[in-house]
Amino acid sequence: MPTDDIRILIDVMKLPPEEAIAFLRAKGYQITWDWHETDTAASARAFTVAKATSYDVLRDIREALDDALVTGKTVEVFARELEPTLQARGWWGKQEVTSQDGETRTVQLGSQQRLRTIYQTNLQSAFMAGRERQMSEVAEQRPFWRYIAILDGRTRPKHKELNGKVFRHDDPFWKTFYPPNGYNCRCRVTSMSAREVERDGYRVLSTNERNLIDMDAVDEIKARTWKTKAFISPDNLRPIHPDEGFAGNPAQLQTTLNDLAEEKRRRTEKALDAKLPDRPPTGGSDV
Repeated sequence: MPTDDIRILIDVMKLPPEEAIAFLRAKGYQITWDWHETDTAASARAFTVAKATSYDVLRDIREALDDALVTGKTVEVFARELEPTLQARGWWGKQEVTSQDGETRTVQLGSQQRLRTIYQTNLQSAFMAGRERQMSEVAEQRPFWRYIAILDGRTRPKHKELNGKVFRHDDPFWKTFYPPNGYNCRCRVTSMSAREVERDGYRVLSTNERNLIDMDAVDEIKARTWKTKAFISPDNLRPIHPDEGFAGNPAQLQTTLNDLAEEKRRRTEKALDAKLPDRPPTGGSDV
């Protein structure tokens, strides 16, 4: 792993987790059967695990993630400690389960591998959302954001191609490509000042209607097609897009949705000339 990547990872993990914890706790719960049932906006507001069709199971997993984030537990400890709880709930191993449309089939519920993916994806999203909020607060002094991929044998080609690309913090690029951009994505973003951009010789890119386009993406293995946005790389003019379900910036979406909810609340109170009851505590099942 290049020295620069090691330094950035160390810097990220040293960040105070308050913003990451707040991001995770701000989510309610949403039951889904297939992971692609939940779009990016809904994912920013709701915690969901495919085929976790019980609020008890969702709550157990989310509380374990919260504890891991607060105490710094490794993925191995998280998965090992959570397994007995999920087994006691009956949410473990391969089982015959009836879906919401009445179809019965054998599916994989809890497993050590699934818990690792849940841990990595959710904590990466939470840390990166916290990072985004911190970088936004100093955007006047450090207005340029650089995409960083971990360059090793496990790096997705599209993520590798984005490595080192620099855009302004308010460029539309980040509304689609702010990481994570797929399950187990390890990409990061760091902020830069104008002086650092000039010193290190980076080219600041910008998006427009020609290089940030709408397209139909295809997963040939799963025979699925979905609509997404793609960035046309200036290096080879090939379209780059996030994996299905990851085209968005969760921190910005969560903030925007919260702001809209508060504005709707204010308008309603004004129309009624009365104060509405307080909302349920953050993180409750108010979805």
